[in-house]
Amino acid sequence: MAWKKHSAEEIVATLDRVRVSMNAGTPLVRAIAAAGVSKATYFRWRAQYQDLDSSQVSELKQIEMKNARLRRALRELEFDTVMGA
Repeated sequence: MAWKKHSAEEIVATLDRVRVSMNAGTPLVRAIAAAGVSKATYFRWRAQYQDLDSSQVSELKQIEMKNARLRRALRELEFDTVMGA
């Protein structure tokens, strides 16, 4: 089976759908199955994106991109320091 990479927005929307279904009285297992994800995936997503709404997802993505850029810059600086020494 091919893996599908879900965007953060899709994940938050799926978590919201499951939450709404559960509030309507659907058992957790059925709500997760209706969303089309496994229980393990649901619980992993919930742990990671539990308290985020769609506006906060874009902020999270920007912060992650900035952190990745800073890590690359730090690695380059460390490499230049080691090579120059």
